[in-house]
Amino acid sequence: MVRLNLPDGEFAKLNKMLKTEASRINKNANEGLYKVAMNVLADAQENLRKNGSLATSKLINSGMVKKQSDSTIDVIFDANYAFWVEHGRKAGRMPPVKMILEWVRKKGIADKSPAVRGRRNRGANFEDRAESMAWRIAKSIARNGTKAKPFLFPAFRKNESDMLRVIKNAVRL
Repeated sequence: MVRLNLPDGEFAKLNKMLKTEASRINKNANEGLYKVAMNVLADAQENLRKNGSLATSKLINSGMVKKQSDSTIDVIFDANYAFWVEHGRKAGRMPPVKMILEWVRKKGIADKSPAVRGRRNRGANFEDRAESMAWRIAKSIARNGTKAKPFLFPAFRKNESDMLRVIKNAVRL
């Protein structure tokens, strides 16, 4: 058996030194990881642009980097349909028609003439047509589901090596 006997006060000094080092490591890692998280957010937003998920801009504008109280850093997209864009939706249940109606209005899908889309060509009964179109789209999604359009996970993967580098650098003495 090997036993370490520290003189009086030495254990307290060692404990203080370890706490100081842990604090330094945590501070350096968090500063670097925040910068990497901002890159993940920017790459995820770029992925949304590339995969055609910008109908209302609600999803892309909901992205943020958030520091939590437990020193974690999260990249969040808090639009209520972000999960379904990232992972797709299986057939079976009907999605909320309200969100689809907003999308139909924004895209001008229910405008009177498909050749000339836009507010000036809405015509009579636009809201009725828009609601009808939104219901048909929701039923189609319930029947067929939707394909995944990953945007956040690929952005994480792209920046993964930078995250590891930041942590390694923070731990170095």
